[in-house]
Amino acid sequence: MAIKTKKSTSAATRTSSKAGATVRSASATTARKQGVESQARPAKISQQLLEQRIRERSYEIYTKRAAHGQDGSEAGDWLAAEQSVKKELRLS
Repeated sequence: MAIKTKKSTSAATRTSSKAGATVRSASATTARKQGVESQARPAKISQQLLEQRIRERSYEIYTKRAAHGQDGSEAGDWLAAEQSVKKELRLS
């Protein structure tokens, strides 16, 4: 009687990429939940996607600022958004 072996990649052991950003594996998430910190790595992201995220964040900053009647500028909103997105992605 032959023993069948099955080759499969478990979702807990593989990492995948979606929309240019690195997705952590389930095992990394589990380790983080258990208090085991791994070194944070910068996310891999295309320049086009990075610029799109900055543009969207800049608009969010503008709308919040305008809703509260605060002074500011387009350049200031862009710089704040750029700093925020890069920090979130651990790029700077």
